[in-house]
Amino acid sequence: MKIIINADDFGYSKAVNEAIDLCMVQGLISSTTLMANMPFASEAVNRACLNKYEECIGAPITLTEGKALSRSILNCNRLVDKDGFFQIKRNSLFWFTKSERNAIKEEIDAQISWLKSKGLRISHVDSHHHIHTEFLVLILLCKVCKKYGITKIRLPLYYKSNNILIKIYKYCIKFYVFFNGFKTVDYFVDKSMLSHFEGKNVVLELMVHPIINGNRIIDSVTSESIEGINFGHLFFYDEL
Repeated sequence: MKIIINADDFGYSKAVNEAIDLCMVQGLISSTTLMANMPFASEAVNRACLNKYEECIGAPITLTEGKALSRSILNCNRLVDKDGFFQIKRNSLFWFTKSERNAIKEEIDAQISWLKSKGLRISHVDSHHHIHTEFLVLILLCKVCKKYGITKIRLPLYYKSNNILIKIYKYCIKFYVFFNGFKTVDYFVDKSMLSHFEGKNVVLELMVHPIINGNRIIDSVTSESIEGINFGHLFFYDEL
């Protein structure tokens, strides 16, 4: 069993940045994904460059929160409000017009371009709220990734999903990703699932959301200690 531990939401706030920075410096996580359109993205970049983990940064495409970085999308009132802030909700739109598709592609490009302009080498891509698992967004994302030579994409393929239709859909998008030359992990897991994979030759990803609570670093979603996660040698997206 090989495991990637990725911290989401780098750049979201000063508190989140501090917690993720500590996790990276202490070797508690493999990588983090930096949200280019968040208020503290530049501070996150500075921390990554200062502490020399700029090669362990992924790009989380953010289309459901924050302010757009590109121009065309400002004319798409289903996607952003009058001030340019995203108002898309996952699974709320099942079709995009041609102008919306072009605008989304331009926004994905703008977010990745911003990260690369800061000297970051993108290890992989994923998305805030898993919006890239919506097929039309995934198609656009793959096109932009090919432009930038990015070959690794996170897919949230949960082990033992109970919904057969969701499982079929996610294996379809996994096939699409592989067919287009991208790589991903075998399963997306939480801590409770790890015992199922002991001794198996699989690559897993565990997603965490670090925050400092007193003298501990915990996951803001589960309230579990991140410092207590110990799997020996961490695996990295570059090793896929």
